[in-house]
This record gives sequence, C-alpha cells and structure tokens, in this order.
Amino acid sequence: MSDDSDSPDVECFRALPDDTFEAIGSEASAIRRVIKEQQKLPIEVIKYLHFTDVPPPIAETFSLRSARHMLNYDTRSMIVKLLTGTHEIASQRLYLAVQLAVINMGLDDSIESVGSKRVRGVSSSKEADKSCTHMQPVPGRDAKWPTVVVEVGVSESYQKLKADAEWWLANSKGDVKLVIIVSVNRKTPNIKFETIFLDTVVSSLRHQRHQAPLHPNYTAVYYDIPPTTTWPTDHHQPTSSFDNRV
Repeated sequence: MSDDSDSPDVECFRALPDDTFEAIGSEASAIRRVIKEQQKLPIEVIKYLHFTDVPPPIAETFSLRSARHMLNYDTRSMIVKLLTGTHEIASQRLYLAVQLAVINMGLDDSIESVGSKRVRGVSSSKEADKSCTHMQPVPGRDAKWPTVVVEVGVSESYQKLKADAEWWLANSKGDVKLVIIVSVNRKTPNIKFETIFLDTVVSSLRHQRHQAPLHPNYTAVYYDIPPTTTWPTDHHQPTSSFDNRV
C-alpha cells in the first residue's frame, strides 16, 4: 500500500501558515458566515481559511470572486484563500508580464487566459490565481489543465506556495508546463518571483501513475521577472534557463 501522507494533495494543507483560521464547514451557511466575518477583519495580501468536514457537493458549488478554493475529497477538507487588492495587483501585473513575453515570442495567437478555472486532480480540486492555456488542442495533452499557472502569497506562506506549485506539476503529470509563484513581503516592499517547471525526466510522470511525492531541492531568489528554476530529481542545486517552456 502506498503512503500518501506526503502527497502534494496533503502537503498543500500541511503547509498552511500558522495564522490560518480553522472552522467546521459541514453546512454552506456556516462557511459563508465565517468568510463574511473574516472579510471584515484587516487582511494583508491574503488570508487562509481551513474548513473541515465539508461535503463535496457544498464545496463544488462554492464560488467567490475575491477568493480561491481547494478541496481534498479524501479528507473532506477545504482551503479558502481570501484575496485583497494587493494580491490582485501583484497577480495581474505578473500576468501582464507573462502576456508580454508570449507576444514577444510570437505566441499570442496560441495562448489564452483561463483565469482561476477550477481543475480536479488525483484526489483534490484547485483554483489558480491566474492561468493560461493553449487555444488549440495539443495531441496527447489533457485540455482541462492550464499551461501556465500563477500562485500569489506572502513571504510567511512561502512553503504553501511551493506546495501549490508541486500540486499543479505533479497532478497534471507534465501538462502544466510552468508555475510562477509570487511571494509578497509584508515588512519590506520586495516581491519575490520564482518560475518553476519539471525537468525532462520528471515530466515522464505524465505517462505513469503518480506514486511518490516530488521533493525538489532548490534555492532561488529574484526581485524581477526571473529565469526559470528547474526542480531536479536528485539533490543537486537547480539549473536556471530562459528557455521557452510554454
């Protein structure tokens, strides 16, 4: 029997920051009440809410423009990420930079935005902050997955951002080509960008059943649109490249 305790689906919940608000979400009214109460409080960039005992039918109908959602069907746990204007500005500016890069590569007629469309993976569903995909079907590729994903958070939730990136790459088995994580430091005016993708060896997972979690070992700090950072399969330092991964 395989041990899923370190799977990307579980790690996304385990990596929640210490200030995450926890509540029982067995009823839709209870979830809405908690969200309304939390939105009245001061929020810097984002705020994570963790609901337990959530019936999947309730979670599947949950939709809120100023929030992002993740549901683990096995544990019936749901994450709601409340957003602020700072979050929206950071994600939108980065996405505009991605669009400009796509235009400069002459790919603007082949890539389109799909926003925060919800996608179901192995045992959970998730919404990105921003995402884009190919306009035309690509042979052998599952069209439900975006090609590029953007995830935004604060420096204190950096481990959560890395877990989110791993979720997209592992669950899509290579169909998500690039994840850009944006970490906003609330104490300084710095914003850290990292662009992460699977290397050629790991991408072969798309043809296999995901058995073990990926544990990349990398260090990258950038304060501008950075080169891409590869997650290697061994424990050596990562490589950087400006290659087109779309």
